[in-house]
Amino acid sequence: MDAVRSWATTVCLAALIAGIAGMIAPSGKLEKVYKFAVSLFFLCCLLIPIFSLKNIALGSINLPQTQNDSASSSLQGAVDSQAQQVAEDNISQLVKNCCTGCGVTPLAIHITVENINEKMSVQFAEVVLKSSDMGQGDAIKKAAMNNLGIDVKIKEGEN
Repeated sequence: MDAVRSWATTVCLAALIAGIAGMIAPSGKLEKVYKFAVSLFFLCCLLIPIFSLKNIALGSINLPQTQNDSASSSLQGAVDSQAQQVAEDNISQLVKNCCTGCGVTPLAIHITVENINEKMSVQFAEVVLKSSDMGQGDAIKKAAMNNLGIDVKIKEGEN
């Protein structure tokens, strides 16, 4: 209630000051500028208290939890899962590029990504090679570490 009383007092005083200022307004070239300044002053006196209403607390309102909260959390889980899958696919493609750079076509690539504090971290990549390509394992490990900073584990698969 004090806020409304204070606002009403401010508006009345601003109107009084604006009226007095309007009576002593100069005539001529500066008249329009002066009246604009007085009008702007009065408008600010009207609007500033309204903008400060955000500081007024209306008390705590406890709204019941709705299905939107559960839908939001399940949607966030789906988005996180998709983001992790996209990250794994992209990293898998980069590891595959390292393999082909070494002249090897991998049978499979498995990426282990861990979500720690809402940040994805690549733990390691597992590359499955043919028996005949196992000799290139060290070159693939080195290329992946140098180019991607990823630890690669080489595993022998079936031809």
